[in-house]
Amino acid sequence: MKNLLLILGIVFLTGSCDLAEHWEYTVTNESSKNITYVFNGLSDAIDPTETKSYKINRGESHTTINNIEAGNYGYGMSVLLISNGTVYTFINNNPFTLSIINTLPVSVTIKADGFIDNGGSAETEIEGNQEKSVFIYTKKPNFSLVSEPRPIIFDWNFENNTVYLIIR
Repeated sequence: MKNLLLILGIVFLTGSCDLAEHWEYTVTNESSKNITYVFNGLSDAIDPTETKSYKINRGESHTTINNIEAGNYGYGMSVLLISNGTVYTFINNNPFTLSIINTLPVSVTIKADGFIDNGGSAETEIEGNQEKSVFIYTKKPNFSLVSEPRPIIFDWNFENNTVYLIIR
């Protein structure tokens, strides 16, 4: 009788363990953008308010989401990706204002590692002796400024949800 109870106990414990043959991943788009991405080597797209599920067999290698594009923008721009184990959620990223003052008499092209939002372009151009504002999706930009024929000196700082850029 003791042996029977022992065997039943082992069967019960074994039967209550998670014996699923796969991991299930969920991707939800809570942003307002259509998003394309690669998950585990497969390209996919997800619309706003949509949720998708993926099953990965246990024992198979798998990767996180990568190659993300949101609308006309790259990753880090208009959406953020939040990961919580096997649940991935896209949410809107709120931009900061990039306020630019160009004190040079020539136009300057400005880039910031893809974090500038100039109406769908990740760069902006400002004419000589002008001021301009666009959006930027980082507090700590890595600016790249190009102008001919002179080198460019610039200063920037972040204050009150605005990145101020002064070109000298």
